[in-house]
Amino acid sequence: MLSITVTLVVQALNFLISWWILDTFLFRPYVSEIFKERKIKSLKEDAVSSEIQALSAAREEKRQFLKEVDREFSRALPAVVQDVSLKTVSERSFFHIQECDITTQKMVTKDLVAMLVKRITHV
Repeated sequence: MLSITVTLVVQALNFLISWWILDTFLFRPYVSEIFKERKIKSLKEDAVSSEIQALSAAREEKRQFLKEVDREFSRALPAVVQDVSLKTVSERSFFHIQECDITTQKMVTKDLVAMLVKRITHV
């Protein structure tokens, strides 16, 4: 049978005092620091995710703007460019005319410049 002696009481008291000291000066401060770091990390992750959302919204807005510019540009193309039946490569409605003579290129360039100047200056 277990006999309760003075050494058992002293050991129990020593354990409780040691536990209180460790809990007060070691465990609680470190645990509170861990929770603070987790909170800071969570706040930073939230800030990063909100920045990512803002950037993706700005990217989508820019893409929509470029689509609108493409649409406006294709509507404003002169009839000369639309009637050219030569080999053309289209990249977002900006036409690159290949294998055509110099006079056609100069005529298309002149018409495009006139159209852009007119659209820019609202004349």
